[in-house]
Amino acid sequence: MSWKIATVNELNKVKKFLLKEEWQAVTVSENLRLKLSGLFYPLRKQTEIYINEQAGELRDLLLFTSNGLIYPVFTSNPPDLNNIEDLINFPNRRVHSIMGLSRNVQAFLSTLNLSYHFQVNYDFLCLDKVHFLPDSHHLAGCTIKKAKTRDRHKLFPLQKDYELEEVYLDPGNFQAHACLRNLKNKLSQQKIYYLDKNGPIAKAGTNAQGFKVDQIGGVFTKKEFRNQGYSSFLMKFLLSQLFKTKEKIVLFVKPENLSAQRVYKKLNFKAIDQFQINYF
Repeated sequence: MSWKIATVNELNKVKKFLLKEEWQAVTVSENLRLKLSGLFYPLRKQTEIYINEQAGELRDLLLFTSNGLIYPVFTSNPPDLNNIEDLINFPNRRVHSIMGLSRNVQAFLSTLNLSYHFQVNYDFLCLDKVHFLPDSHHLAGCTIKKAKTRDRHKLFPLQKDYELEEVYLDPGNFQAHACLRNLKNKLSQQKIYYLDKNGPIAKAGTNAQGFKVDQIGGVFTKKEFRNQGYSSFLMKFLLSQLFKTKEKIVLFVKPENLSAQRVYKKLNFKAIDQFQINYF
């Protein structure tokens, strides 16, 4: 077995592999979907897909994006990573983060002996379409709105609080201009909704859209409106929209985020694996 960069002619083979493993790699399948459709969002033009075959069958895959994200998708146990370090040429490549199922990330890190600055662990949750229970319940005084790029300044306070609470380990690293720029990109690329009650009080949306599976991220409710049903209400609406075209929805959430865990449990999400992100 040996690794190689997938050629244009091999992308349909990659798609066939990912359709089986899409539940664990929506970020990867989104990149492939955009590549096949000829659409490229900023920072994704130089995405590389590495594949490993055994007896003519694709068994393992690595996504390496131009902004330094590595996403391993392994089905071999253990994966053979013998020549991947030379192929990727790590000493001359910027690695920002490695993310994926914990067992895949750990296998990658241990084989290549990479050192990271810090690691964040999550529960990986999934909801099948057949287990989604639609709800016509409405909360008085609230309106759900589809977020658009022109709403970025209105939604910035929510996004800022979300990143400070859920993303940054050191709040001193937060940069307002980068947050606003990334928010604008997300609003143009993803399906994001917010709950308006004399202004935005909660938001929820996708952070990756695959072929048959979507991944939800960036779910956040202002502290003064938590534990009042607003997050569940917004999430049910979002799920009803996503399940019009998708079969599964996945997300990852910190084990210690008990309020979010309760919301997802009520929505019938099931913990199916462990997820992690390692930052360099």
